Amino acid sequence: MIKGDIDQTAHDLAILKIERMRIDLADALALSARDARRASKNLTSAAARGQTGLDWHIDATTRLADDVDSTRSTFSLL
Repeated sequence: MIKGDIDQTAHDLAILKIERMRIDLADALALSARDARRASKNLTSAAARGQTGLDWHIDATTRLADDVDSTRSTFSLL
């Protein structure tokens, strides 16, 4: 082997680690988007019951969920 090279086992383990990290990131992003959508729904419900001043927050949580979903779709899990 040339200095700086890794053997096949080290390579395979590194690939598995990267795949696991991508799966974990995708799961975390999905959870974040779900939580943001839930927050938006709860805020919308509060607004329907008469709570005022929530429009900005409803819009922000909806945009956050959309942004997180968009980010999740930009990387491959392969």
